[in-house]
Parts: sequence; C-alpha cells; structure tokens
Amino acid sequence: MSELSWQVRRVYGDDALAAIDILREASSWTSTFGHPIWPPESFSDEEQRAIALAGEQIGGFEESRMVACMRLHERDGLYWPDDPPGEALYLHKLAVRRASSGRGWSARMIAWAVAECRRRRARVLRLDTLANDKLPRHYETLGFELVDRTQQTVGAIPIVRMQLWVGADGTLTGAENG
Repeated sequence: MSELSWQVRRVYGDDALAAIDILREASSWTSTFGHPIWPPESFSDEEQRAIALAGEQIGGFEESRMVACMRLHERDGLYWPDDPPGEALYLHKLAVRRASSGRGWSARMIAWAVAECRRRRARVLRLDTLANDKLPRHYETLGFELVDRTQQTVGAIPIVRMQLWVGADGTLTGAENG
C-alpha cells in the first residue's frame, strides 16, 4: 500500500458510524480468545455521534474506506482515576478490520496518537487491553510497557494497563518504529 492511499484523521458525524462495524468485527474476533474485548451490542449510533462530536473518534482510511478506528480521550476516570489532568492521552477501542490486518494500521494509529500527545504536550499515551497472550504482546511490539504486573477485572473482563512514554524532548521508544 502506498503512502498516498492511506490516511489517519478525526472523523465526525455520520462518517464516524463506520467505526461501529469495525468495533463489532473486532469484538467477534477477540471472542475467539475466550472473552470479547467489548460486548458487540454495546455500540450505538447515538454514542458514536457523541464521541465524534467531542473530537475523540479517529479513523484510519484506505482510499476512502475506514478500516481502522480508535478513540482518544483526555481523561480516563475508570482505568486511570489518579492521573493528573494533561499528563496523558488515553487510547481506547483501537480496532482494525480483519481484511486490513497485518498492514501496519495499529502502528499508524498509535503514531497519530503520539503526534497528538506531542501537540497537546502530554507526556504519555495510556491504554487498557484484554489480558490475554496476544493483545498485550502486540502493544509491547509497538513500544508500550505494562503498568501493572497483575491483571484487573472490569465486570467479568480481565484487563491490563499499558503506557508509552513520550519524552520531554518529543522522543519516543517503539511506536514510530513499528
């Protein structure tokens, strides 16, 4: 895929609704590991429009089709309640269509989020993910480190928290190289 055929950008309005299909597909895929990462029925048009209106929905596009999505928040009171405001940005619900997996979308989306951290002067990018063998290992290849050595349970879903430090000078280890 050439550089000219892909793009990562904020999405708004009805354009953001394409993320619902991607998230449901990812939920179905992660259920093959024992737990769906998100309940597939938990995504609604209304919620998606609100996330987009807040400027928190990011899409990855091949040509004009959204093939990846993520949410990027300024606060996460559920998983990171003690964080000082402005220290970090919080990545949620990063998902890639199965047909586009293996094409570098996770790295592109994370690189976009890191650039946003720099723009907002946030020192770290944080996320939570399903505590299985595959997803934390994938994020580690992109430069993230485990924050907690033991998993937490949210509802019935086991998760781990991870972070990627963006240095004071804007340097980064890992994500831009993945």
